Amino acid sequence: MTINESAFHDRCGEDIARLQDALEAQDTQGLLDIDGQDGMLSVKLEDGRTFVISRHTAARELWLSSPVSGGHHFRPVGDGWVLPNGQTFPRLFLDELNHLTGQAFHA
Repeated sequence: MTINESAFHDRCGEDIARLQDALEAQDTQGLLDIDGQDGMLSVKLEDGRTFVISRHTAARELWLSSPVSGGHHFRPVGDGWVLPNGQTFPRLFLDELNHLTGQAFHA
């Protein structure tokens, strides 16, 4: 799928903001240090492990850096973000976050 730069920035911004809002609303126990700014979202756990979600404009990809599985580059497919192996964002992120926290965060 080809996406122009403006649409890419809008889509990333909306998806990252929606995820940030959902996590902040659900983190009633204060397990996460959530920081979102300028197209990037970091989610730090109490033990220091950190997830980073960011946009990569040149490649038109959404990137996830995970303390569980490393780095991932999601491409826009339809109205979602997908890896070549079929895994989707934010599902992969949420599965790993929930595994580490023992919680059931959802987007």
